[in-house]
Amino acid sequence: GTPSQEDEAVVTFTTGSSGRPKGIVRTFASLEGQVRALRKVYPLGVMDINPLPVFALRNVVEGAGTLVPFMTGSDQGRVDPERTARAACAFGADSAMGSPAFFSRMMGHMPRLRFRAVAP
Repeated sequence: GTPSQEDEAVVTFTTGSSGRPKGIVRTFASLEGQVRALRKVYPLGVMDINPLPVFALRNVVEGAGTLVPFMTGSDQGRVDPERTARAACAFGADSAMGSPAFFSRMMGHMPRLRFRAVAP
């Protein structure tokens, strides 16, 4: 039958930045609420550079492309800025979201990218 809003929709995993990664069961209602909230503060791009799993999931739900940056593990401060910028240009990324550590590493490559950047 048709799933209810309280049915389990997906399991997402935390990055493990504060310890071991944890699996989080997400209901259809929580996904819908997340998408509604994010629409208000973070306009959807066509192709988004996004190292944050919660926001990348929103892109899947809404049908936007997601370019996951080249980085070591879940540490956004270890992103490979040159490879990420090359891929962003090649795929036409028009938005980005990340931690201050992510943007700190990417700053030298920002002038050649043409998108709006949003930090949570």
